[in-house]
Amino acid sequence: VPSRWFSKTVRAGRILRTCDNNYMTDRVKNVKLQSMVFKIAFEQFTNHDLDTNDKWPQDFEDEKARGKPKDGGFFVTRSGKPIKAAAKILGLPSRFKWPNVGTKHEAALACAAELPGSVAF
Repeated sequence: VPSRWFSKTVRAGRILRTCDNNYMTDRVKNVKLQSMVFKIAFEQFTNHDLDTNDKWPQDFEDEKARGKPKDGGFFVTRSGKPIKAAAKILGLPSRFKWPNVGTKHEAALACAAELPGSVAF
């Protein structure tokens, strides 16, 4: 599948939809992966000591985050620019079977299969 198709589809919101009303996407917009700003945002997003039932705590320093889900994937261009963060992957074909794994694994595999040269972890 050509990457242009994927990019257009992503921008139209047909494959990736944020879980948090664009909170994390806005937070890392125009930030390089190598930056300290991205590192801190990603560490806070993945730190389970900083969540309550998989959501940002109600007393988190950034009021915009409070109570929003801490879930979903991060999608980044080859040049290191985040496209979407805390995003659900929707409607990708399941070309391969991966028995005895959960939905996150299957979604990562489907995404990697649609994006030549991509990495899912």
